[in-house]
Amino acid sequence: TWWANAGRGFRQRGRLRASFLAMTTTLSTTPKVVANCGIPSWKVGGRCGKPILLSLPYWCSFVRMNVLLIGSGGREHAMAWKLAQSSFLTSLFVAPGNAGTSTLATNLKLDVSNHDAVSRALKKYDIDMVIVGPEAPLVDGLVDHLLDCGKHPDLVVIGPRKEGAQLEGSKAFAKAFMQRHNIPTAAYGAFEASQVGEAVAFLSQMKAPYVIKADGLAAGKGVIITEDLDEAASTVRDMLSGSSFGEAGERVVIEQFMDGIECSMFVVTDGTADIKPAKTCFCAQDSIEKTCCD
Repeated sequence: TWWANAGRGFRQRGRLRASFLAMTTTLSTTPKVVANCGIPSWKVGGRCGKPILLSLPYWCSFVRMNVLLIGSGGREHAMAWKLAQSSFLTSLFVAPGNAGTSTLATNLKLDVSNHDAVSRALKKYDIDMVIVGPEAPLVDGLVDHLLDCGKHPDLVVIGPRKEGAQLEGSKAFAKAFMQRHNIPTAAYGAFEASQVGEAVAFLSQMKAPYVIKADGLAAGKGVIITEDLDEAASTVRDMLSGSSFGEAGERVVIEQFMDGIECSMFVVTDGTADIKPAKTCFCAQDSIEKTCCD
């Protein structure tokens, strides 16, 4: 049952509240498709029993959401810039944000590693959707907390749970996942702090250049490539001792070097369908990065 107030629409907990006439109508749960245009529409009861056909864009025109974007980097600035253009947006908040996001949204002085504090902010600012940008909060289980705490039953969260975030949070996990599912990847070995000798021995079996990666999150700085075997061995020892990258380097991945163009693909999906991906291509020779859609 949809309630209506003449001439205006309003939002409540992410559900569409539409205004059409001073009446109550019942919306069919099965959409019809308007002939020749493919737009989902619904037939609702009207005055004098005459049906009214309303298309999805009509109903969506009344959606208004408060959105909280988690993060403080350039990535979040770009996301905030685009979110701010949405006609579905009521208010945009960024936590903790940066100087760039402050021109587009309201920055919140919030410790995103404090999950309870984030949860309280959702209540305070009546947030309908949370988008988690950085890897660290995802690996830390922020999405799991917000979805499982029972305090936000209607909340929409964009971002993977802690288990899925391991693909980004642990290179050893990602490599094992790719091997297990027959996804092509460079030959590698993974070693922990108690396996320094084995790691150095593995290096001696590899051909230069040597690729050593800190297993955990290291803000994009956790990869060392060197032509010198002694330097590679020293790097492995420093990482596994915790002196180079702290906890991120307590396990290392030693990989076969691969020459060529690096291509990252980003796909948005609801679990059953996806949109055309964007690709970021990085050429190591000239250090040029570009985004393409082909």
